[in-house]
Amino acid sequence: MLPTHSHADRRELNDEVHARAYENLFAPEQVSQLIMLVTPEDRANEAAHIAKLCRAWRVSAPEAGGQIYFDNGEVRVQIERHQEFTRYRFSRRVDGVGSFENSLCNALPNDWLGKLPGALLVAAHVELVPHQDESRFRSEEDLSRVFEGNRVIGAKIAGGAGRAYTDFRIHADGYSRFLVVDESLSPGQAGRTVQRLLEIETYRMLALMAFPEARKLIPRLRAADHELLRLTACLARDGGETDEVIQAELSQLAAHVENLLSASYSRFDASRAYHAIVNTRLEQLREQRIPGFPTFTEYLTRRLAPAMQTIVAVAHGLEQLSRRIANANQLLTTRIDVKLAQQNQSLLQSMNRRAKLQLRLQQTVEGLSAVAITYYGVSLANELFKGLKAAGLHFINVEFMTGLSVPWVGYMVYRGLCRFRETIEQDELSEPK
Repeated sequence: MLPTHSHADRRELNDEVHARAYENLFAPEQVSQLIMLVTPEDRANEAAHIAKLCRAWRVSAPEAGGQIYFDNGEVRVQIERHQEFTRYRFSRRVDGVGSFENSLCNALPNDWLGKLPGALLVAAHVELVPHQDESRFRSEEDLSRVFEGNRVIGAKIAGGAGRAYTDFRIHADGYSRFLVVDESLSPGQAGRTVQRLLEIETYRMLALMAFPEARKLIPRLRAADHELLRLTACLARDGGETDEVIQAELSQLAAHVENLLSASYSRFDASRAYHAIVNTRLEQLREQRIPGFPTFTEYLTRRLAPAMQTIVAVAHGLEQLSRRIANANQLLTTRIDVKLAQQNQSLLQSMNRRAKLQLRLQQTVEGLSAVAITYYGVSLANELFKGLKAAGLHFINVEFMTGLSVPWVGYMVYRGLCRFRETIEQDELSEPK
């Protein structure tokens, strides 16, 4: 018995280890592979295009999926859908010794092969021949003729159970060529060897897709670096341009570099991943040197490594430039904040001085107001005393009483102003913060 609930992806995760299964091959055998870079629109047309080949061969169309396999009794077809490309692999047994000129792609309908959805990136032929039929490949000159006079790369593989040759060039028919001599390869070893050679060809091309973009970015990266140097120099000597102008130019430069980084990041990251696969497949070949021939690892390390180092250097340069711009921008922002703080401090000091002046002015006004109010109060008292005297109280001395009222009126005015000030202060303290 099993638990009633299984993880939704259990079956898919388990079958992933079988996703790149190799095919047992028996020499003599011909294998051809096409790698098509596809867009979402191309992907939508693949199923109909595959069904068209099945109708031409009068075989049942396979179910759509990540991997498709079918054959017409002569040619075996294996199709794999990857994230950005689709792999078409065709293989067949041959009678006697095959040749690159008479490839199995001749057995495919021309109108079907020429209209494969997508853009062709890799096209490769592999000839797997038994060691009994290697008489035409005994000398370096014979091998050179097979590869149209080009320099040949070769090595013993699978611990010496076979030999593999190529020139890593696209020939007149548009295909690259691999020759595998089966000395004592088992069918499984032969299948794995052919698959690894084709994967090396595929993934080295995919890894190099970032190289043209990296070369285009080099002058733009250099120009952005010079612009950052100019801005940091202005920042260091603090002359000519204001901080706001420098900050605006830094922001514009940062946006430009981030745009370059965003546009190239995924391609550069994929390139590093593909290059890692190439190195892994080279290790799995278990090469041994054949005198007079550079090995696959030796040749690709010498030719592929510099391009990959350029890609890595440009990607690293973009990331470092982005960080340097961020550091310069942060430094400038800090300086602007310090200047604003100094300006605010000066403004507060100025406001304090103004407040003191206003307080003094207010105290002066209050003093003058007390004098004025006292004057008017005494004047009212004088009128009162005059009225009382006119009413018959002749004993009242108006001048004496008026003079006597001055201190009392002044004291009452002073107390009133103090009480008014205390009321305002209490109201301010009682207000919520």
